[in-house]
Amino acid sequence: MDTTRATRDAATCRAVIAGATEAVGELLAPLWQVQGAELGALLAQLDELASRAGGARVAVAAEAQTRGEITASQAGSTATWIAAHAPSASAGTGAAGVARLLREGTRRDCLPVLAAVTSGRIGVSVGLAVFGEFGRLRPRWRDGAAPTVLEGLLELGRADGARGV
Repeated sequence: MDTTRATRDAATCRAVIAGATEAVGELLAPLWQVQGAELGALLAQLDELASRAGGARVAVAAEAQTRGEITASQAGSTATWIAAHAPSASAGTGAAGVARLLREGTRRDCLPVLAAVTSGRIGVSVGLAVFGEFGRLRPRWRDGAAPTVLEGLLELGRADGARGV
């Protein structure tokens, strides 16, 4: 995880997250106070928050995996550990998708994908789509093209989602 931009310690960040979580929960009651023209901006703020939170969830799981916390637990697998600690990630293939992303993202040539997901620039499903297409295209390119192909797939994913990739 990139710590070069960190300006707060982990405890302070967790307190802010707790406050933001509470504020989002309380937003529904006074939502009627938001002017019509401001609803789009509010939705954009919530979308940015959700993207960053999704990326941070992946980063925390990666950190737990790196430290051996998952192996030391009774979970039995990365996906099970994620589902136990992030119940909303267990729906569908969420926890399994994050586990697969962490597995694939450890390859040196795929580190930019993991970085894009943990920063919130793309979601897990887009990251998995990029991995899939990157692997399928690999036999077709010349030496040295991997970074360019990967960046192109990431741009497609950022713009058009997993289907665009």
